Amino acid sequence: MKKINYSIAILLFSVSSFAQDLHFSNLKLNNYYNSIASIGGEDAKYRGGLHYRNQSPTVASAYQTMGLFTDYSFKMDDNSLGIGLMVNRDVAGDLSLTRLRAEVAIAYHQKITNYSHLGAGIQFGITQHSIDESNAQWQNQYDGKGFNPNLSSNEQPLFQPFINFGVGAGLNWKYDKSKYNRFDNTLTKLEIGASLYHLASPGLTYYSGNSEYSRISISGNAEITLINGATALEPAFLYSRKGKESEFVFGTLYKFVIREESKYTGYYDRFDMSFGAYVRLPGDAIIPTFNLNYDNYQLGVSYDATISDLAQANSTLGGLEVTLRFLLR
Repeated sequence: MKKINYSIAILLFSVSSFAQDLHFSNLKLNNYYNSIASIGGEDAKYRGGLHYRNQSPTVASAYQTMGLFTDYSFKMDDNSLGIGLMVNRDVAGDLSLTRLRAEVAIAYHQKITNYSHLGAGIQFGITQHSIDESNAQWQNQYDGKGFNPNLSSNEQPLFQPFINFGVGAGLNWKYDKSKYNRFDNTLTKLEIGASLYHLASPGLTYYSGNSEYSRISISGNAEITLINGATALEPAFLYSRKGKESEFVFGTLYKFVIREESKYTGYYDRFDMSFGAYVRLPGDAIIPTFNLNYDNYQLGVSYDATISDLAQANSTLGGLEVTLRFLLR
């Protein structure tokens, strides 16, 4: 086999034994990717939305993630059953390393006190992996002056598309008394979840068939009401570990309620916005974040500003992330 150019070598390294899982920075609007049992756990009967993330766009055509998600909550007196669907497409590199994922999650939420529910969920997923070798450059395609794409590489395809499956499970505890004391200067919401992904997953057969590492995720978020409900603090955190790789993200958003919704007449729609920042450790990025809620619509925008050594390559351009959600209460 002829020597492969540098870009393919980088690709092989990136997919060798562990692949990047879906990766989002807006902890407030994308918590269902880190807590399986949070599916169907909100007040809304239905949630649906779109998201887009462009990660380190100046470094070797790094990951672009786009997808959609939806979940529905079936109420059972004080309990509920949530069913969710997530479809995402990751594309990276000059050879378009692509992963198309479809995941279904089911979670049951049991009331344990007047203000809290305990949820348990399970997730099933299928992923199609593919690589476009048409942009590959081989040593024997150089004609002495430069690369000539008209020359045949005389190489057999290195990769064939393949599919693998995955199973995950998790627990989630949620405390919420915002309906009862939303104007008190107090803790009104608190949610903590733990999930384990890739519990059962066949090998990744890009070239070696290595098994995919399991990923553990522990996340939490809260809302602390201030100034009689006019403002609030929204702290959140995420700890995630897959194989030898780990990250810890934490931070706080400050929410300002522009208009409180009318509970009885329906004349006024709720209108609020949140802004703040998260930090990703160890020493990776600062993430300014802005979320806007109007009636049943939510918009979230965050940006990873790189502070690690990678900043020398990407000029701190870590990644733009946009989320748009619709809620039906």
